[in-house]
Parts: sequence; structure tokens; C-alpha cells
Amino acid sequence: LCSICIRFSYEIAKKNQLTFVQRGDKVTITTFPGESFDNPYTLNTTDICPVGALTNQDFRFKSRVWEMSKTNSICVGCSRGCNTEVWVRNNEILRLTPRHNEDVNSYWMCDKGRLETFKNVNAGNRIDGTFIRREGQLQKVSWSEALNVAAKSLKNYKSEEIAFIGSAYATCEDNYELIKFAKSLGVTNIDYADHIISGDQDDILIREDKTPNSLGAELVGVHPGSSGMNISAILKGIIEGKIKALYVMEEDAASFNEEWESTIGKLDLLIVHASNENRTTVLADIVFPASTFAEKNGTFVNFQGRVQRIRPAVATEEMDRALDGMEMSRWDKFGTEYDRWMQGHKYDSKPSWKIFVGLSQLLGFKMKFNMAEEIFAEISNSISAFKGLDYDDVGELGAQLKIKLTAKL
Repeated sequence: LCSICIRFSYEIAKKNQLTFVQRGDKVTITTFPGESFDNPYTLNTTDICPVGALTNQDFRFKSRVWEMSKTNSICVGCSRGCNTEVWVRNNEILRLTPRHNEDVNSYWMCDKGRLETFKNVNAGNRIDGTFIRREGQLQKVSWSEALNVAAKSLKNYKSEEIAFIGSAYATCEDNYELIKFAKSLGVTNIDYADHIISGDQDDILIREDKTPNSLGAELVGVHPGSSGMNISAILKGIIEGKIKALYVMEEDAASFNEEWESTIGKLDLLIVHASNENRTTVLADIVFPASTFAEKNGTFVNFQGRVQRIRPAVATEEMDRALDGMEMSRWDKFGTEYDRWMQGHKYDSKPSWKIFVGLSQLLGFKMKFNMAEEIFAEISNSISAFKGLDYDDVGELGAQLKIKLTAKL
């Protein structure tokens, strides 16, 4: 027997939990007496086992490798931004595996990032289409109707009565378009929420910041404008009746705390972008279905100031795997519409930036983008931290931004 998993346990994961027993012709690998193999990095052993003796129970027997497409992406579980590969069959994510990047995560990723960051993409509570509240109930409507109602509704409020909440879960491109749209309305009440779990961090990969793009959101300008309200002041403004309309992008604001959940109901207008149903969508007046990280192009900036790309691995209604240049498996290339493995559901969702473009056109604002790459080009031209960069420069392994990192980030 080799000892790769044993060496990984104590050299990389820093947990000496595995050992040989019955050395000789009956040698086997097991845990030390009184120990269990339960460190945060156990599933990396399934990647490095040379004979496949160790397997991932979450993925075991689900698919052959050639039946799946493999798309390079970024883990959204924390601000480390581990490089990953997204494996998809029949338009459903079956597993994530780490991708080598010596500047970020080497060859590894944590078990939580591997198992818990993609299940929402094909979950039963996905928001599939646009919804408007009528007679106390959210009813499904067309995109054009939802966009028109949202645009007309926002016109009914003064700029100081509106607030926007961006998201450290959303891409730089999504957050940049939120800022442009808010400024077009004259709104300065803009902020995003931190998602820090104090103490949940190690010196290997795991970070306390459980979002992939808090630094990116900060860099593109998701913070209060001159005399604008921050996240706590927005809450106070809602309570006092000063904020009457709230626009929430890819955040579950009602889950921030009990006070937020009880206060949001006082709003005259609540517009939400969300990929899955949550406490905020239940209270919303208008819900737009936002594409997940696995359904769009974009960039995240990790805590080290490294900008990295995500790419669509799962197709939405407006996308075609072949025509949009997505990665394709053998099944994707040779399957037909009559094959059962080509019947995977496509959700009716759009990237948040594209929703803002649609609203801007109805309101007469100049915001004409067709691709996320065009937005990144404008970010590169207008924000010094990204100066001179394009998607080709970011490439597969990311690009280091020339910025001074603060202690907070």
C-alpha cells in the first residue's frame, strides 16, 4: 500500500488521524484508536488516491467521467476563492473538485466548499421566472411585465427614499451595474452586508469571511455615497419611514437578524434578485430570478486581492451549451433532444447585471451591455485597481490587483 492519504492527513491537513495496521501481507489503512477521519479536508484524499480505493460518498456511482462536462470556476464558500472544476451532466452539477493554483489553494479545497456550495443550483426552491405580488400572493408574470412594473414603481419615490443592498456573493460585474443603476436614480443609500463567522478560520484555506467577493464589492463602489446611509442606517431609515423602497440584489436581507425580518414588511416597495426562495423573497413585491455562480460569466476578488473568473457550467433558458461556447461532455456533443440525458431543466433566470440593463433601458438610462466582458472592460477603464486588465489577462489562474489591503479585508 502507498501512504499518500496518511501523509496528506498530517502534512497538509495537520491532523494525524490515519495509520497502517497489520503491516505485512495483510496491511490496511485505518484511523488511530479513538480517532475518526473528520478533519475539514478529508475528501482531498479521494482526489489523490492512485487506485480509487477512497471515494466521495456524495458522488459515488452517480456518473462516469466522460458523461460530464468540466468547467473551470471558483468556490463561493469563503473569501479564499479556491480554484475549482464544476462537473455537470444533464444540466445538473454532480460534483466540484479542486483545480491547481499555487497562488490560491494549491491542489486542495475544504469539504464544505466541495459539498455545500453548489446544491442550491439545482435545488427544488429555485426561482424559475419573474414574480409580482398581487392580492397578497406572488404570481408568475413575463419578464417584460416584471421589468415594466419595477421601472414604473421606482419612479414613484424620491431618490432619498430608496436604498440598494449589493452583495458580496454577486460578481464584480453585478455589483458595478447595481452602483450605476442606483446612481442613475440619484440614490446614495447603498451598502452590502458582511458575512463573517468569527473563529471559523484556519491557516490552510478556510476564511472567516464566508463570501467570495466582499473585496470586489468594495472595490467597485458598493458603499454609501455622499450623505448616503450604510447598512445599519438603512434599517433605521426603514423603521423611521424615511426609506420606503428597498432594492436587494442576491442577498437574504430578512435573515440578517430578527429586526431586519420584522422591519422589511414596513416597506412600500421591495424588489429582490434571488436564485432561490428565502425569507426576503417571501416578503418581496417583485422578484427577479438571478443566475447562480454556475450559470454566468463574471469575476470575484479574493481576500488577497486576486481577481478570478467564473464561467457558466449550467445552461439557463436563454443559453445554449454549444452556441454559447460552454464546456461539453461526450453526451452533450452527440446527444439529441430525444435522449433522456439531454432533458435537464433550464431555469428562467438572468445575471443580475442583465436585469439592471433591462430596467435602465425602460427608464432611459445609458447602460447598453451585451456581455459581462464589456462591463469588466468598463470597470478596468474606470477603477484604478483593475486598470489595464481584461478577461484574457485574468485567464485561468487570476490576476493580482495592485492594491493595498486593509486589516478588515
